[in-house]
Amino acid sequence: MQRIIVITLIALITGGSIATAQLVERYSNNPLPKLNIVGIGMAEDLTTAKHVVGGIFKDKMNVTFLFPTLADSTYKKLKSQSAFGISFGGKSASGRAFSAAVDSVLELNSNNFTVLAIDRKGIIRAHCQSTMFDPRRFNRLVEELLLNLDGKEAISVDETSPFQTTLAKEKADAKPKALFTLGKGQDFYAYLGKPLPSFSVKTFEGSDIALPESFKGKVTLLFVFAASEDHDALVNSAGTMMMAKLMNAYYEMFTLGQGTLGNETVKNAVPDSSTTK
Repeated sequence: MQRIIVITLIALITGGSIATAQLVERYSNNPLPKLNIVGIGMAEDLTTAKHVVGGIFKDKMNVTFLFPTLADSTYKKLKSQSAFGISFGGKSASGRAFSAAVDSVLELNSNNFTVLAIDRKGIIRAHCQSTMFDPRRFNRLVEELLLNLDGKEAISVDETSPFQTTLAKEKADAKPKALFTLGKGQDFYAYLGKPLPSFSVKTFEGSDIALPESFKGKVTLLFVFAASEDHDALVNSAGTMMMAKLMNAYYEMFTLGQGTLGNETVKNAVPDSSTTK
């Protein structure tokens, strides 16, 4: 009965927000390489991960993950969490609610979902832990990375909140440091602009797989999410459901090549180069 109430709550919360995934669109008409999208479900064990992805998200929430999904089977609940947690700079205001190996290695601070945009060199170029953003801005970031502007994967998207980009961090780092400041400065994700750390996860069949070796030469969206059957995790899975739908839309547009091309021809694009200068 409790699970039915949780699923009903999730459906009510997200009912008016699912159209977000429909905002994925291209701005250029250039040819693009395929976007690599990988999900990692953090769960207590493989059985739980498979059941949450296939039995709860797919059967109860009507969200089938179109992209490859792996598992981190080290999830442990640390404390209860409310249905509407508050985070600042990627850190929970109420403290860590759970632990998992991937969460710790990537310093994700116990958020229920995180999206990392990673370039061909394995550098993390964007970090997002919120559904409250304009997806068109994130779309442009992804397409610019795929276009490989100037052969250097340059981006024009300057964002600090609700998602962060390396361009924003570079601008912040270039500003002269004030001798005295009022309040706290902008917090950036610890690995923004740095290589994705190495870690191991499992396929749903139980085989070990090392990341990010398989990402080399590819623009990748890494979607890390809680896949626990714990009551608190389910209550907080509304955002995960919305982001999974958005990842599906990116998969259809930028991996399968479905959708409509944009109107702009980008002259400084080098999309087929797997390495950057």
